Amino acid sequence: MDAKGFQRSSVLFINWLLNSDLIPVRMRCLYGLLLVFFAVFGAAAQKIAGPLTVLPGITDGYMLMNPTNYNKAFLIDQCGQVVNEWESQYAAAHTIYLKPNGQLVRTNLLENTVIDGGGGSGGGVEILDWNSDLLWSYAYNTNKVRQHHDISVMPNGNILILAWELKTEEESLIAGRNPALIPDGVVWPEHIVEVRPIVPSGGEIVWEWHLWDHLVQDFDATKDNYGNVGNSPQLVDLNFTGAGQKDWVHANAIDYNPDLDQIIISAHAFNEIWVIDHKLTTAQAKGHTAGRYGKGGDLLYRWGNPMAYRQGTAGDTKLLGQHHTHWIPPGLPHAGKILYFNNGPLRNYSSVEIIDPAASSNGAYTLTGSKYGPTDPMFTYTSTPQTTLFSRNMASAQMLPNGSLFIGSSAQGTTWEVSATNQVIWFYKSPITANGTVGRDYFPTSGTFASRPIFRSTKYLSDYPAFSGRNLVPREPIEGEPWADCVVITGLEEQPTLATYPNPADDKLTIQSSGFIRASLFDGQGKKVFDGEGDRQLTISTGSMTTGIYLLRTNEKVEKVLIRH
Repeated sequence: MDAKGFQRSSVLFINWLLNSDLIPVRMRCLYGLLLVFFAVFGAAAQKIAGPLTVLPGITDGYMLMNPTNYNKAFLIDQCGQVVNEWESQYAAAHTIYLKPNGQLVRTNLLENTVIDGGGGSGGGVEILDWNSDLLWSYAYNTNKVRQHHDISVMPNGNILILAWELKTEEESLIAGRNPALIPDGVVWPEHIVEVRPIVPSGGEIVWEWHLWDHLVQDFDATKDNYGNVGNSPQLVDLNFTGAGQKDWVHANAIDYNPDLDQIIISAHAFNEIWVIDHKLTTAQAKGHTAGRYGKGGDLLYRWGNPMAYRQGTAGDTKLLGQHHTHWIPPGLPHAGKILYFNNGPLRNYSSVEIIDPAASSNGAYTLTGSKYGPTDPMFTYTSTPQTTLFSRNMASAQMLPNGSLFIGSSAQGTTWEVSATNQVIWFYKSPITANGTVGRDYFPTSGTFASRPIFRSTKYLSDYPAFSGRNLVPREPIEGEPWADCVVITGLEEQPTLATYPNPADDKLTIQSSGFIRASLFDGQGKKVFDGEGDRQLTISTGSMTTGIYLLRTNEKVEKVLIRH
């Protein structure tokens, strides 16, 4: 039993002793003193989960997260308080998105005994409303195909699904795969389907792209796709192994750019980013000459590892197991550039980087000599010391309007907000573990506990349309007490909406607001002595409370209150 468990068990035992007629009164007094000791010891417990750093300058908004293999998603404020949560019958596969209308789109982990064992396995997509009611559920999960890792929600409501498709050993050999690279007898190349949701569980596939249509190999001249790999950067070498075997490419992210009508794919095992054209029919996407750029569904751009198309050495490799590759949206710093989390599993530290692919106004990309530029990222962030930020797998990064970065270090179970001057102004350690929730049903003694990974942490600004008209009254944090006593000073101008009086208070304390009030009052030992809510006005009876300084938490505001009789 750990220290916290011992503490809780001891308090329960002493409580029993205090109320037992079998124990002499004098001994009960001694046990009472012991109970006071344990209560004080518990109140002084170290905070090891939730928001551990809260500094001025935080971007005003809410974090959306869903730990992997967990069936709940949470929207939390900067103080770690839950403002909404969603629960599904399925564990999340990996990614979740909050649509502007307040609906949650999430990937589901479904069983598949044929396409199994791959990291990032999923199989389904569902949409929940704000109240967690199921609106749509769709399975893309058979003996031949399986959704994995990521999806992209398009402006028209369609969903781009990143998926594996199974190719048999015979199919792989005909395509020109080296037999030595088929140890499991199958290969899982990538493909993308665009699905138009049909409520409640249907979907129309309106567009498709298959990597299998865009291959090159120089292993066997008698087989399909034979050609010069070094002269074909628009095609993918079927025998470039990278880190993959049957899960040959292990793509882990997909993003759609509506301005360019292009799709970006993170090819993890290749240490590359790929860009393809979406302004094509499915038939055109199979070929090599159609479309605005005359390339059909071939790669328009690739970057990160020119060795993958025989135009570089190991020293030219820039991407190291990257995740969350995406275009920075319009209106943000470096809009239109490509942002990603560069994991660096072999260098033991991670970085967040931005590249400028130098696309023309119509989205065309050009080779610089024999390979695609740039030579190096235009921006790189690493922590100090560098090893502090390190996620061997998964992870995410997001650009915020003020130039801050919102970073999810998945393997560490932590989320960071880093200011434009490289100061960590918010640091959150997820309390959800495989053993339970810290402070609720699991009581580790230090902050080295292993959180469930969060594949992607996303910040939605407070003026995001999904929050319009919603009751975003903060509730208790996910973790148990102690909670962060935080007053958030954001990067936005704030107007006070709460008034508390009188202070000092005697027999009552009144709270007035222009909206709904949620309030908790804690004594000097951290014990909650009041918890309540009200509309526009809330009165707390303090006449029976001991004279002293109390901590009042109202919505997102925390202040000290003196009760004096």
